[in-house]
Amino acid sequence: MGEAIDLTGQRFGRLTVLKRVPKPKHLKANTVYWLCKCDCGSDAKIIAGCNLKGTTKSCGCMYRERKGESGSKNGNWKGGRIKSEGYVSLRMPEHPNAKKTKGNKKGYVKEHVYIMSKYLGRALGEGECVHHKNGIKDDNRIENLELCTTKSHHNGKKINDLIIFCEEFLLKYDEESLSEECIGRLLRNGKN
Repeated sequence: MGEAIDLTGQRFGRLTVLKRVPKPKHLKANTVYWLCKCDCGSDAKIIAGCNLKGTTKSCGCMYRERKGESGSKNGNWKGGRIKSEGYVSLRMPEHPNAKKTKGNKKGYVKEHVYIMSKYLGRALGEGECVHHKNGIKDDNRIENLELCTTKSHHNGKKINDLIIFCEEFLLKYDEESLSEECIGRLLRNGKN
């Protein structure tokens, strides 16, 4: 086994290596240990060299600072954008469509829902959902999104299709309830 590289004086995160120390009895063999001082001012700690080059960046103060913090202060923060089951979600607790259920306590809204609500100028209402036309769940371009009802989403009925159906139905059975504009549009499209 080769001689360990001297890390004395080198910095790893908040840690500065003071000197190499003999292996403590209760720790792993075949590992080089270093006495390190943390920027927070705590007592010097003995840390394995492999951890200095890997995961250990402080005496534990960084973990304590981040423990319980959410959002951008949390060490696992990814900009508020996550992907799950193919869908992209954005952390936007203030958005009216942000889920605040047991499985989504942090206020995430699906990106396609956010884009559609922005396009509509309003939040999605009860019974409304957004369908990806090409079936690709993370293709959230507005031209790939359609507003649907939750009841019609799975069997292919879209809002525009339902509006046309309803107008045609009323034209056939209750023409008096339709506006002249609606009747004219249906007649121009060849429906009678």
